[in-house]
Amino acid sequence: MKTTLLRLLMLKMAFLCHINVFSNDTEGVVHVSFKNTQKIDNYFYYTKTAWTQNKHLLRFVYDDEMKWIEVKSDIKNKDIRLKMKNNHCVLRHWVNYFDYNDYILQKGDSIVIEYNKNIPVVTVINRKAPKNDYQVDDLVRSQCEFVNYSPIGEYFGAVSLHGKKILNDKSALAQSKNMTEEQRINRDKKGVLLMKNELYPKYMRYLDINKKVIDSLNKQGFVSENVYKFQKNKIENLKKLIEVETERLSIDDVYHWCNSQENTLENYEGIYFKDFVDAVEYRFVVEKAPYLDLTDGINRDYKVIYDKINTEFNFPETIKNYLLIKNIGRISESLSKNDFLSYFNKLEKDVKDSSLVEKLKVKYVLELDTTRYVPTSLTLMDNNKGKTSLDAIIKQAQGKVIYVDFWASWCGPCRAAFPHSVKLRESLKDKNIVFVYLSIDKSMEAWLKASEKEELNEYPNNFLVLNSQDADFLKQQKVNSIPRYMIVDKRGQLIYPNAPRVESKELTQLLTELSK
Repeated sequence: MKTTLLRLLMLKMAFLCHINVFSNDTEGVVHVSFKNTQKIDNYFYYTKTAWTQNKHLLRFVYDDEMKWIEVKSDIKNKDIRLKMKNNHCVLRHWVNYFDYNDYILQKGDSIVIEYNKNIPVVTVINRKAPKNDYQVDDLVRSQCEFVNYSPIGEYFGAVSLHGKKILNDKSALAQSKNMTEEQRINRDKKGVLLMKNELYPKYMRYLDINKKVIDSLNKQGFVSENVYKFQKNKIENLKKLIEVETERLSIDDVYHWCNSQENTLENYEGIYFKDFVDAVEYRFVVEKAPYLDLTDGINRDYKVIYDKINTEFNFPETIKNYLLIKNIGRISESLSKNDFLSYFNKLEKDVKDSSLVEKLKVKYVLELDTTRYVPTSLTLMDNNKGKTSLDAIIKQAQGKVIYVDFWASWCGPCRAAFPHSVKLRESLKDKNIVFVYLSIDKSMEAWLKASEKEELNEYPNNFLVLNSQDADFLKQQKVNSIPRYMIVDKRGQLIYPNAPRVESKELTQLLTELSK
């Protein structure tokens, strides 16, 4: 959709008439509020009946993290408060399935997002910002003619667009039926590369328009210096990225560019350089590594990739560390625990920056804890990293009834039940009853954040199960879904392996009777 410059400026002026005051009482917090509901077309149709949707229209890139946020279309979305350490972060807001706007926010900012004719209009209300800081990408698109998606949106959507082409081609569909998985992968790889090469001229013209717009705005003082620098870095790295992906850039050219950009990798200005590095890794390393399983078509042998990055390429140290750490994460998610432990030991030697290694030890505290792999025990950890077991808790609570609640940060029904649990726990506090909360999260960080939000972080019987994937106890009790509740009687016997839910009316009476 083409939006005129005049319309955007009018929308901005109209929005400035709206007055909204936040009390941003916490330094280092970014506060985002939504004025109204959004009606953005975030669907992509492969055929009339096959489609996909991008529900997570917002993405924050801050500190060393990335956070995706769903923006609903039927209700006014809740405010967002994001704690950050660094001075700046990037808020990315999609305007359709492929295209997005980047907004540079400062630590302590309060912003309001208003949706006007499917355009997110951003206003910062705690400080005075140049008038076009939050309009750059909209202004660039307004200077370029296209039908549904901008050239840059089409380029990065090439995989989906190629899939759409195949699904609407009867001949190609018929051929697919007789192809092996490997043949289909190779066909799609060639098709996407061909499409990206066809889009190359439009893509480069679009970036030239982007450069003219940002240079003009900067010359007139309509954008701040940090937004100008961010946009310039974006343009330069996106040009290099397409040259890598369309096989126009040699590995020596890559090394030269990496050496010139290395210092931007770890800050907000470098998010497009990071995309460039990922594209380099894919073209020169990942594509040449064997697949783990061709029925998957995605996962490669990340051990091979790790070893190649470590021994066959001359990347600057910062970039090499970034890629090695990236592949340790892939090994953790896709390969065996023995593979992970072996390659983490290698990483401790290969990465010379000890502070990075220490951060990784915290991140992978569960994976590095060998007790979680003991299949006969239910090993638990509290929020101070103290370890215990379910058997030990049962022994300590001898003479009391234990109500065990299995949950996880990602389990909506589990967390929806917590208010009922708190109420029940309070009503039975004078009884010989102990409530024990056992999370099966794979991430300690996710468990701690959810515990804090549910006000369980100070509760003494809130634990993370370290070996939830391997424990025989969970297999024997067929804990295949959560929430799941159990009751252990005063003698330490599991008498209700599948106890009534915490919301159920009969639970209060049952626990009271058992505690007598």
